[in-house]
Amino acid sequence: MKLLTKHTLMALMALGFFVAVPVAYADDEPSLGVSSTTLEERREHREEEREEREERREDRREDRQQNLEDRREDRQEKLTNELGGRIQNHITRFVRILGAAIERVEKFITRVDARADELDTQGKNTAPARAHLVTAEAELALAEAALVEIQADLTAGLATTTPPTRDELKSLFADTKETLNEAKEHIREAFKAVREAVEALKELVEPDDSEDDD
Repeated sequence: MKLLTKHTLMALMALGFFVAVPVAYADDEPSLGVSSTTLEERREHREEEREEREERREDRREDRQQNLEDRREDRQEKLTNELGGRIQNHITRFVRILGAAIERVEKFITRVDARADELDTQGKNTAPARAHLVTAEAELALAEAALVEIQADLTAGLATTTPPTRDELKSLFADTKETLNEAKEHIREAFKAVREAVEALKELVEPDDSEDDD
């Protein structure tokens, strides 16, 4: 009975040892659940991904906006250049027309002056007629000065390091147009003075002289 009890006690001790060991190891095994630290890391990761996506979307929006602004600026620059070209061509054409008008009046002055010389040899008083010619020449000089001013303003307004704005071009055109009108008025006055010189010379020709010429 004592021997049996001893063996029984030994068996129970061994059984207790084997039962205790798994329990001890079980304490060291990792938990199958998700810790709070892991959840926090996942949340931070998702937040970072959302921020990155938002940054990429913002970058794309900025790129689109910049492209739109660049295209708008290109169109504006193209329109401005076209406007500048039209203004330059328009003004240059008028300067050429007025320059030709000045040359025609100068030819008239030359012819009238030659006729005055002929009448001088006949003892006629051509001073009034020549006074009108002097007025005509003075008006032409003012017209030529206005055309030179127009060319200078046009060159200075368009030949700039930065392209002029539409408002600047419109202002340039308005100023140039005013100077063109001044040049036209001087040419008109010059032509009027030439006509007056012609009339003054006609008064010097007597009817008998006209019949002799015929």
